[in-house]
Amino acid sequence: MLRNTQHCEQGPHAWCRRARAKTAKLRAVSGYTRNLLAKGYADRILQSHDVCLRSHLRGHGGGGYDFLLTDFLPRLRGSGVSAEEIGIITVDNPRRALTGTK
Repeated sequence: MLRNTQHCEQGPHAWCRRARAKTAKLRAVSGYTRNLLAKGYADRILQSHDVCLRSHLRGHGGGGYDFLLTDFLPRLRGSGVSAEEIGIITVDNPRRALTGTK
């Protein structure tokens, strides 16, 4: 069952265009992150995302709640970001932000 008739009206290539746009955005954001890491800002990066609309859910074409874990972090790993840097971004920085420790 198609839930969004707008995509049906746009024709068969609407989903492909949307997927390419998501891939381009993901590539750009991972590039920004790699640039910040290369400049030594690993301890200042805090990743987040919103899921507040139905269209943000994976079943409706969005990234879903697990986007950072299933899409973004694998792209960072694949582009050469080290496990240590990913640990800083995903564990150390959130811990510091939530507890106020250095």
